[in-house]
Amino acid sequence: MPEIRWLNARGFPNCEPQGVSKTPQEPSFPSGPLEPEHLQRPDAVLCLLYDALLPYSIPCQVAPRRLTPGGDTFWLVTSGRVEVYRKYDDMTFWVTNGPALIGLVELFQPFGRHYVRLSAETRVATLPVDKVREILTSRMLWQEVSEVLAHYFRLLIYRDEHLVCKASYTAIRSKLLEFLMHKDSRARQRAGVVTYIQRTTLLSRTLIYHVLSDLEKGGYIRMDNGRLEAIRQLPKQY
Repeated sequence: MPEIRWLNARGFPNCEPQGVSKTPQEPSFPSGPLEPEHLQRPDAVLCLLYDALLPYSIPCQVAPRRLTPGGDTFWLVTSGRVEVYRKYDDMTFWVTNGPALIGLVELFQPFGRHYVRLSAETRVATLPVDKVREILTSRMLWQEVSEVLAHYFRLLIYRDEHLVCKASYTAIRSKLLEFLMHKDSRARQRAGVVTYIQRTTLLSRTLIYHVLSDLEKGGYIRMDNGRLEAIRQLPKQY
């Protein structure tokens, strides 16, 4: 088995999350819809899986492009940004950064309902799906896989609570908080908050502009030429 140190020399470090507990404390949940802070990734578990698979993977060069999970290839994202889209209408589902694993769901059941796009700086490695199953079984890591899949399920619940709701403001409020969480992402800042909300909710631009204008007048947000600069305490109701 190749040493992880050899892979490090090729620029693919083993994953060492800083300040992440192996068993993080469960957050308290609000009585209303989930907030973005309740979607903390299980980084310690993700890194454990990443490090187990990394020695068997092959680093590869990929241009920013669309990837559909499934088939015979499993993807390890070492660094960079990964955007997940709904396949049939190109709605942005979620954005995350490496280290990340692409293809866990398809280990159980090919689904094909989503695809991902990688940013220009993303670095990836690949390995065969059969090898992934072999490693996870031999190292008894299926419980850790279940923990990551439980996180994915929480993301689906979060999306459902904010998009299938009586008030469009609920969706806009959650997307404002998401956008600010990733304020250092150049792609998001370049696109602008209105475009981001529209891509992730499919609400009309007119409605989004109207709500943002009211929030800015009320002093809840600060905008600069269409760019979201800051958020005060957003009201729960509109």
